[in-house]
Amino acid sequence: MEPIQEKRNFKRIPIERRLEIAYRLMNPRLWAEARSRGVRHVKDVSLGGISFQTEERLPPNSLVSMRLDFSDEMKTGDIYGRIVRVSQIEENNSFEVGINFSWWGSDDDKKRLAGFIENL
Repeated sequence: MEPIQEKRNFKRIPIERRLEIAYRLMNPRLWAEARSRGVRHVKDVSLGGISFQTEERLPPNSLVSMRLDFSDEMKTGDIYGRIVRVSQIEENNSFEVGINFSWWGSDDDKKRLAGFIENL
């Protein structure tokens, strides 16, 4: 039997504490307005994306702008991505959202996240 091959380009790192992310759905009609949210339970993160839990069902394939605030040393400016997965979590009536990062506002933010992941 063949071993299961990982399809991801980047290793995911599980997160075991509450971390702050602020995100905004990018509404194509209004472009910069839709929703903004604060502290979320982040499940895991990689240089390719992030998975977190929210009380709101977010529309798959939507564009998202977000900022990560993981520690005093690990804060980012805008990171843009696309919602690739939304799964309902039955036991607490919330949703797990998976986002693929598409574009970084700053290469320094990407380097900071890489360092943060490396240190975990």
